Amino acid sequence: MRTFTLKTQRVFVLLTAVALVSAAIFLLLGGITHAQDGASITPSFGDGKLKILGEGFKANEKVTIAVKLDSGSHTFTATADAQGAFELDTGLQVPPLSSVELDARGDQGSGSASITSVPPAVPLPQTGGTLSPVDAAVLVGLVLLVGGILLAARRRVS
Repeated sequence: MRTFTLKTQRVFVLLTAVALVSAAIFLLLGGITHAQDGASITPSFGDGKLKILGEGFKANEKVTIAVKLDSGSHTFTATADAQGAFELDTGLQVPPLSSVELDARGDQGSGSASITSVPPAVPLPQTGGTLSPVDAAVLVGLVLLVGGILLAARRRVS
């Protein structure tokens, strides 16, 4: 049976902390969605500005979207298409890691959806692509892991 030295225990604690922080970031980036009647909304921060995608509403239904940011509250309306989906470019600049609360309600009572999300801290490509929450969490976890390993190695040399 191998016994751990104090240095090995520190590295193990550091790696455990990295794993826990990565899991927390994954949960934050994924957002929390509450929906009724199949309606759903998804925020997108591809260019640093908030875009909202909705689905599951009635065809041609008017949807009121409340947006709550750290900087204030805003209200928008969108009209669902024949399939019950909409896409809304809000034009709102959302700083990385700030809180975003969304609530969408259809005027025909088809349902409502709300979500709390956080834009990723990692800059996204300017091509309009998005970085999935899983990819962002893995990237942050890797950065923290490499940093922890380098820090442990530096302490070992000292």
